[in-house]
Amino acid sequence: MHLKRSEKLLQLQQQLLITATSLTNASAATAFEVTRAYFHPSFYSVVVPSRINASETWNRNSGITEMIDVFHRRCLQSILSISWRDHVINDKVMAWSGQLALHDIVATRRRRFVGHILRLPATRPASMALEWIPEGGRRRAGRPMRTWQDMLKEDLETMGVDRSDARDTARDRARWRQLVARCSTWNRRN
Repeated sequence: MHLKRSEKLLQLQQQLLITATSLTNASAATAFEVTRAYFHPSFYSVVVPSRINASETWNRNSGITEMIDVFHRRCLQSILSISWRDHVINDKVMAWSGQLALHDIVATRRRRFVGHILRLPATRPASMALEWIPEGGRRRAGRPMRTWQDMLKEDLETMGVDRSDARDTARDRARWRQLVARCSTWNRRN
C-alpha cells in the first residue's frame, strides 16, 4: 500500500508524539530516581530505534530532518529536566547530553545501508533498483520529486566516492566503514 507524502508525514508526527508523551510521563515520575547515566542507554536502545525504524529508506528533506531533531531535543530536555522556562538554547542541550543530532544518526545508518546494497550481486532487486530509470512518459508539472537515488548520489559525493567506483569501494568493507565514520565526524563538527 502506497501512502501519499502528507499521510507519511502525519504518520511520522503521530509516532513521534506518542513516543515523546510516553517518555515525558515516564521521566516525570522518576526524574529524581533515574540518573542520566542510566537513562541514556535505555533511551538510545528503545526509544530512538523505534522512532527511526527503516530510516535508511526515508527521503531526506528539511521537514523530516527538523521534525526528528525537534523530537530528539525535546526528549533530551525531558531527560535532563530542562524546562522551557530555563531558556536553554538547543546547542547547549546537545552539548550537555553529549549526543549526536538524530538526523546525523539517520544519515550514518543510511550510508551503512547503501554499502550493504552496493555489495549485493547485480541480479538482486535491491541492487537493480540503484540503476533503475522509469520508462518514458510525461512527468507532472513542477519540480521533480526527490528520490532515494538522488540522496544516494549526494551521500556518495559527501563521502568522496565516484558513482562508477562505488561498488568496488563498498566491497572493501574496512574502507567503506572509514568513509562512513569520516562523514559522521564531519557532521559532528558542523
